[in-house]
Amino acid sequence: PKSLNGYTIFSFTVTKPYILWNRNTTWKIVMIKSMYKKIRSFFKNESCPRRLAFSVSLAVFIAFSPFVGFHTAMVFLFSWLFALNAAVLLAISMFINNPWTMVPIYAADHIVGDRIFYFFGINSMEFNPDWVSSLNTWIHHYTGMEGISLWAFLVGGNLLSFLLAGITYPVVRYLSMRRVQF
Repeated sequence: PKSLNGYTIFSFTVTKPYILWNRNTTWKIVMIKSMYKKIRSFFKNESCPRRLAFSVSLAVFIAFSPFVGFHTAMVFLFSWLFALNAAVLLAISMFINNPWTMVPIYAADHIVGDRIFYFFGINSMEFNPDWVSSLNTWIHHYTGMEGISLWAFLVGGNLLSFLLAGITYPVVRYLSMRRVQF
């Protein structure tokens, strides 16, 4: 094989060379395929559709939970408390909430909570602790953003967690009862 700008090129009997893969992205494809196989094995190995659906919905709840830094502890606590597979909980919650999706998830938590407080006519900034007010001053000084509320984040995060977990449970239960091939 010849290499051209990081791409591996194979020439077959056809006169046109075909670019099959980028040398720098093959590990990403292998990693995604292995994660897909692992999640697929989780679904195949679980015999009870209710238990699988509960595990996945609980993992979604943990992923969207606003308690930053406690997600792994919540995985092990809930897996012990409800006698669930900790690997399923950890894999799915970390697949959803990872460094690339953390900021959009927490922004959605805050936006939902802020809209709820606005709907009821409550100023969520009044209930902020002093350290959040000083954090808002610091953030406004360096970024120009203002209006971050701890209570909007907590209320929105918990509501979004319960809502998405409630939606996930019947969908996964239906799919696992039908034994849909993933």
